[in-house]
Amino acid sequence: MSEWISVDTKMPFLEYENEDDPDVNGYPQFHGYVSQSVEITDGTNWARGHYRDDSAWIIYGAEYDFLIVKPEDITHWQPMIKLPK
Repeated sequence: MSEWISVDTKMPFLEYENEDDPDVNGYPQFHGYVSQSVEITDGTNWARGHYRDDSAWIIYGAEYDFLIVKPEDITHWQPMIKLPK
């Protein structure tokens, strides 16, 4: 199992080019590089998302999740868990 990595120490590797990250109206608003999906935490709650080269965190499903992790409160991240073989 992966260890949590402090955002003060290292950020996720930006390996994918992304040209279609729509805003709330469905219009593309970002053109750049993003990380793989990662687990993120604020030290209390947990979520999944990815990191962008403009220093923004995109949190998946945050508008529906009762364990909200705000991007500005993220303290640690780790690679996604591996599925059993």
